[in-house]
Amino acid sequence: MKKRISTLLTLLLAMSLLPVTAIARTNDKPHTHTICAKADCADNHEVKTWTAWDSTDALPNEAGYYYLTNDIITENGVNVIDGVYICLNGHIIQSVGKGTVTLTATPACDNCGLTDCTDTVHKFSEREDGLWVLNENSGDKTVMGAAIIGSMLIASDNMFEMYNINAVGDDGAGIFLYSRGNVLLENCMLAGNNGSHALNAISPVELRDCTIFKNRCDSAVRVSSEFKIGGAITICGNVNADGKSSNLELREGRTVTIAEPLSEYSNICVSTEAVPTIGNPINITGANGEDYSAYFHSDNEDYKIINGENNVVQLTEVNPKTYPYTINSLKLVSAGGGEYDEIPTNTGFIVDMDVTKIAERSGQDYFIVAAYDDGTLVSLNYIKADLPTGTSFSCGVNMPKSDTPITNIKAFVWDALGTAAPLAQSAEI
Repeated sequence: MKKRISTLLTLLLAMSLLPVTAIARTNDKPHTHTICAKADCADNHEVKTWTAWDSTDALPNEAGYYYLTNDIITENGVNVIDGVYICLNGHIIQSVGKGTVTLTATPACDNCGLTDCTDTVHKFSEREDGLWVLNENSGDKTVMGAAIIGSMLIASDNMFEMYNINAVGDDGAGIFLYSRGNVLLENCMLAGNNGSHALNAISPVELRDCTIFKNRCDSAVRVSSEFKIGGAITICGNVNADGKSSNLELREGRTVTIAEPLSEYSNICVSTEAVPTIGNPINITGANGEDYSAYFHSDNEDYKIINGENNVVQLTEVNPKTYPYTINSLKLVSAGGGEYDEIPTNTGFIVDMDVTKIAERSGQDYFIVAAYDDGTLVSLNYIKADLPTGTSFSCGVNMPKSDTPITNIKAFVWDALGTAAPLAQSAEI
């Protein structure tokens, strides 16, 4: 009997010297599912076997498919490297260090991503500044599934995929996309973030079945690159620090590509960097096979959504504004005073703009003539003047012969070059 006990003790002591992770992984049941965690996946994803990852403060540093067995809490942030796919398995990844980034996908990340396969419930409380803070015991904001708490920088060279993940509780830059590859967010929710943006898309991204709401940011989603959407998309219910609607902001003339049909539950509130006017609407989307305008709404009550030619969703003014200036005419003339019927192609010419100031306004304003080649700015000239109310004047802007074709001329009156607030209905030739 003593010999048996001695043998058992020897075995237990030997096992105690093994790494804990080895024991845990030996006893774990196989963890298998597609990367999107759908049983009926239609994206040609293969079922993968995911290896247990037991760390509490770091992510894997070798390519493979892993699932978390613990929350990841770190003071210095964590990094997703090339070839690593992680199932959060209902857990959270959180950075508790001041100013740190929770998760970074580096430029060396050619193919990598995150997913979740659970309905785990996490609870948050809302601070006065709109930030959601993890409070598992008594929080009244419920998040279903895994959560990343803090900032994310995604800069993949090829593809970064994120499925079924909640990005919650960041008080900085939110998800910042600076990628040379493609980023796909599917069935993700971004909520309870504050700061600049919940999603800053300065590189290509596609959203499928995503919800972005309850964020308090300068703009919840800022788009200055290719932006695709499909399925059930909600980008509404976000406000800035002043409590004004601030949802999807299209910058630099960018539009939304509807890559897959939108579902009837979609709700997208939008604003543009450019200012729409009557007769000069701003395109929100490209051409579509059907009318999607009912799913879009303006963040500014002065503007409304319309369905344009080829089902292009557009933003336009609700009613013409009363401007302090009126552009009476815009003409093209030669140095000798003769008028051209169309833009000359083999000689210089003068653009003559006739303007009347109809309302009181103090200070110098900008009278601008811009030349374009199929929407690309070729040249911009301006005159600054402070006119007495009720007076008219004509200004001539010289357009020298150019090697670049000029397809259209536009005239504006602005308060300044930086703000570009319109002071007159624009005119165009």
